[in-house]
Amino acid sequence: MAVGLWLESDRMRSLAITPENLANQKEAVKQERRLSFDNQPYATAIVDKWPLLVFQNWQSSHSLIGSFEDLNSASIDDVSKFFKTYYAPNNAVLTIVGDIQIPAAKKLVETYFGTIPSQPPPKRPTWPSPPPNPPRRHIRIRSQKYRRHRRLSRSRAGLRRLLRAGGPRCTAHRRRQLAPPAQSGERQKSVVQYQGDLGWPFASADDYRDPGSYATFLIYHPSFQANQIVDQYQDEIAKIQKEGVTAAELRRSVTLLLSAKLNELQTCSVARGS
Repeated sequence: MAVGLWLESDRMRSLAITPENLANQKEAVKQERRLSFDNQPYATAIVDKWPLLVFQNWQSSHSLIGSFEDLNSASIDDVSKFFKTYYAPNNAVLTIVGDIQIPAAKKLVETYFGTIPSQPPPKRPTWPSPPPNPPRRHIRIRSQKYRRHRRLSRSRAGLRRLLRAGGPRCTAHRRRQLAPPAQSGERQKSVVQYQGDLGWPFASADDYRDPGSYATFLIYHPSFQANQIVDQYQDEIAKIQKEGVTAAELRRSVTLLLSAKLNELQTCSVARGS
C-alpha cells in the first residue's frame, strides 16, 4: 500500500510536464482516436456530431475525444494549468480496498499527501440546456430526441422500466417492422440493429445527469429510406403513449433491471461505481 500511495502522491506532486512528454501523449491520444473512433463504423459521426445535435451548452456540445486541431494547439501552459487545478488533494477521491488497519492507512495517506498544497476549487460548469425543439437532423445522423426527465423523477424511473421491457421495440417486434430478420423467408425488416437507452451513447442510465437524453441508434436495411425509419419509430412511440405496456412486459422489465443490478455487483469495477 505504501508504494502505491507514494506513486500516486508523486504524480500529483511533481508530474513532469515537458515538451517531450506532451508530444508523446498527444500522439498517443491521436492514435487512440484513429483506432477507437475514426476506424470504427459510425463512431466518428456519433462522437463528433451527436453532441452538437442534442445539446446547445458548450459543456455538453462538443466532441467526446476532441480533434487533432485541439491536440496540436494544446500548450505546456494549458496542460500545466489544467493539471494544477484539477489534480489537487481537495479535488480528488482516494479509495483504498483490502485487509487494512484504518489508523495505519490514514497515517500513510497523511504522510504522502498531507504536504501537497490545495488549489482553489474549480468553477462548476453550467449544465442547463434548452430542449432540442424542433428536431434537428444531420446528413449522417437522423436524430430524434425526447423530453428529458430529471434524475430522481418518477417519469424517469418509469421510462427506464419501459426501456428494460423493450421500449419501442415491444410493439415494434409485434408489428415485425422494426425488428431484425430472424429466419430466411420472412418478409424484409426495416431495421437490422438497435441500440438505445437513457444517456446513450456516452453513458448508462445509472450515469444519467441533467441535461441528458433518451436516444436510439438504428441501422436500417438499405432498401429503406431514413425518413421511413423515423416515421415508423415515431408510430411505435405514439402507440406506447396511447396503449401503454402489458403487465407481462412490466414484470419482464423489473426482472431484467434486478438481474442486471445483481450481475453488476458481482464485479469490483462496476460495484465501485454503484
